[in-house]
Amino acid sequence: MKTIILLALISITNLGSSQVIQTTLNYNNISAIISDGGSFFNDVANSQPGYEVPKNSGISAINEVRFLFGGIMNSGDTNLILGGASNLTSINSDLFNGAYSNNNSYANQSYQDEWSSSTWTYCQEEIDSFIAWWSCDNGISTPTECLTVDAPSSELIQKMISWRGNGNTQNGESYIMMPYFDNPNGPNGQDLQYLAEDGDYPLIKGCCSAYIVQNDHAGIKSYSNTGALGVEVHYQFYQYKTWDYLNDVTFVDVFVINRSSETINDFRYGVMVDASIGNNLDDYMGCDSLRNTMYFYNGDGFDEQINSSPTYEGFPPSLGIVSLSNGISSVLERPTSTSVSIEWNSLSGLLPNGQSLIDNNSNTTQFIYPSNPNDNLGWNEVNLNNSSGNRDGIMAVQHGQFNSGEIIKQTYAIVFAQGSNNLSSVNDLLTTVDQLQQFYDNEIDTVTCVQGVLSVQEKEKTKENYLLFPNPTSTNIKIQNKTNEELTITLSNIENKIMSPPLTSSLSLIKLDLSKNAPGVYLIEIESNKGKVVKKVIKE
Repeated sequence: MKTIILLALISITNLGSSQVIQTTLNYNNISAIISDGGSFFNDVANSQPGYEVPKNSGISAINEVRFLFGGIMNSGDTNLILGGASNLTSINSDLFNGAYSNNNSYANQSYQDEWSSSTWTYCQEEIDSFIAWWSCDNGISTPTECLTVDAPSSELIQKMISWRGNGNTQNGESYIMMPYFDNPNGPNGQDLQYLAEDGDYPLIKGCCSAYIVQNDHAGIKSYSNTGALGVEVHYQFYQYKTWDYLNDVTFVDVFVINRSSETINDFRYGVMVDASIGNNLDDYMGCDSLRNTMYFYNGDGFDEQINSSPTYEGFPPSLGIVSLSNGISSVLERPTSTSVSIEWNSLSGLLPNGQSLIDNNSNTTQFIYPSNPNDNLGWNEVNLNNSSGNRDGIMAVQHGQFNSGEIIKQTYAIVFAQGSNNLSSVNDLLTTVDQLQQFYDNEIDTVTCVQGVLSVQEKEKTKENYLLFPNPTSTNIKIQNKTNEELTITLSNIENKIMSPPLTSSLSLIKLDLSKNAPGVYLIEIESNKGKVVKKVIKE
């Protein structure tokens, strides 16, 4: 396996030591700009939208996305996190880079040094090459298997070392921080301490990902001007490169941890999407509450050019965001004015004045335009003949009581679909949403990243328990059984024909001999008392 650093796939722009850091995630058909200023998919450096699809087309489908959080404190105050607004010289944000500190060590030099990097960007290919080299360097792999394995660059080794698997407890941080594989075959075994030299490595999702850790406790929240919720927020943005619908999707995992000692009452969270489908002045919006989806589409069949910027012209797409992990409670248009009460009402599924939205049948509702625009009888913007324009939407989830130490796990998928016209694009998008929900619910893991092994899409931690390498392989495939549980392993071809008798083992490292198998794609089914996992391997 050759060591390849994917600098072309993920690039970082440092806009100043106390300013915004931008990361571009462009592994598949999408080029998505991610910054640490509280506003995502916006190109702060060039003051323009930052979600280009198809990448290199110069056309964007999103101007901005912000993740919102709010709750009622024991004092009765409503505290909010509204993301942020940034430019080249300043950040006006409700979030601060780094972990939550329960002893307020934010000004300590050690804390500042530890969190000087706000974003960690990795591709599975890099991690695979590190694993292969470490296994060779520590005698896990055979000399024959190591003939084509190169030593990683010093940059890659430093990158593996810099992963913040553990927090600094002296600075009041949680000891368990960013997810990693605690290698049982390392010199120190599984010791709950992240050490790259011990063979530990980051656990990411997708083929490439960007990971951010922030909190709302380290300073004055200059965007919402409210007090701290006392939470730590972990974002992981990730993409898969495939030849199907996943190639037009960016996933976002949001972990919210109540690090304070206080129970937050009536906690709510959501996402604000400022759509910009080419020309952002001719759009409509809608939602599908059963699919937990908010979407945007062109108001007519042609995406007109504006300010000489390229547009989608005669093939306007649809852009949506789906909550894969939790049911949504509301979808509304974003208010044009803002205040604490207005933002709280938006997260509560209410209009800015606190009243309920009224649908076309004079009933109260929390979901605006829930009818497919292809339905000529439903409540949608097409049938209402609304004037198209810029559309911003807020999709919310009402969580309820948020206890101290509790973790909320939320997975979103941002979906792009381009049909033959503006309305067929909506149908294509909803079809993709159904596929994504099946992908998430079934924890499907039968996709191979280009030159790298798929890092799992997980609803729980089950699939992190097994790692297959090297992949592709010309001889053996190794399965790391992290929990030493008894596994039944079955090898099948792509047509699900079993190629050899099932193997049962509880060893920490299990080898399958594929040397006699013809080159091609095979499926390895790993079954334990927790369920089944299917992984794809390539025999060269």
